[in-house]
Amino acid sequence: MTTLPPALDRRLSPRQRDLALRAWPWLAPGAFVGGFFLDALTLRRVDDVGDNLQLTLYLLGAALLLVLERRAWHGRATLGLVARHRGAARLGLQFFFGGLFSAYVIFYSQSATFGPSLLFCLLLAALMLANELWFEDLRPDLPQLALWFFCALSYLLFAVPTWTGQLGFATRFAAGVLALLFSTGLLALVHWGEVVDLAPPREGPPTTFRQALPANLATWSGMWGALLLLIALGAVPPVPLALAEAGVYREVRRDGDQVVLSYERPPWWAPWRDDERVFAHQDGDRVYVFTAVFAPGGAGVRILHAWEHQQEDGSWQETDRIPFDMQGGRDGGWRSWTAKRNVSPGRWRVRVLSEHGDRLGRVDLEIVPREGEARERVERRY
Repeated sequence: MTTLPPALDRRLSPRQRDLALRAWPWLAPGAFVGGFFLDALTLRRVDDVGDNLQLTLYLLGAALLLVLERRAWHGRATLGLVARHRGAARLGLQFFFGGLFSAYVIFYSQSATFGPSLLFCLLLAALMLANELWFEDLRPDLPQLALWFFCALSYLLFAVPTWTGQLGFATRFAAGVLALLFSTGLLALVHWGEVVDLAPPREGPPTTFRQALPANLATWSGMWGALLLLIALGAVPPVPLALAEAGVYREVRRDGDQVVLSYERPPWWAPWRDDERVFAHQDGDRVYVFTAVFAPGGAGVRILHAWEHQQEDGSWQETDRIPFDMQGGRDGGWRSWTAKRNVSPGRWRVRVLSEHGDRLGRVDLEIVPREGEARERVERRY
């Protein structure tokens, strides 16, 4: 049965109470949907100062409410307003967690191209939905602090490279260390001071910081290690890097500040095609693979195009690995391309990698012998 907070219920007339009871169950889902679309409309890119400030405020707001609400639960001194209105504090905490998860779904999905990394985005979406549906069931400290640790680590994984301009394992390790330190600080604040309320907490005796620290550290370290393993397996999108554009073309050339991409006009039944993933090849043709990779402003990284040809037994053999250096900061990504003239018919793919082993994406193509006349060429600019 739906009930209203007592402080609100006392202020409403019978008619207002009836309307509020009908609207109350839809408050959290409405805030969830509205917050997600607000993030989708306002968040631009991982190195935007405003976006980073917004996420930092979300984390700080969640940390503040988490500490105050947990202290009230343990019977320790806290703000009287929070002690009297813990339900409102938990609603605010839920809002901040929901805002963080929706932002992560947006940013990580922009970098996701492979199946495993898309599964990580689905995990983020599931956590975002679970936060809306079952957050009220999280009463002990450990799962709530674990949720905050995961939010902090997910943010720092792309914030530290953005702040430092450096990419690779060192920044990911630093992100984990910072998340552990911040979370330990929150735990210390939760348990700081003596119990002052006469009424015991609703669920078991309060624990001390020393009693709570080992279990929490083990949980956070396990989450950190699991995430590093998933990153090594390519199951986490490589934020802050993102493959913004990729395609197969007959010619790629610069024209001022733009890149001109040339390809044969697609058949009438596939008007959406804007490159040639099925490439009709004849002697003398060159096959171009174009990519645009986004990185934060100030970051420099080496990108590689690894050309691979599928063998008769189904395995893939690498034929070329071509590196090029890029600089971050451009909205559409750093534009580069590689080309091959001597290509055998069959299935090919070009894996787009960073020098640190991050798998940014893959371009699949099929080389077929040309039959008949070449179609009209069209161009697009990027």
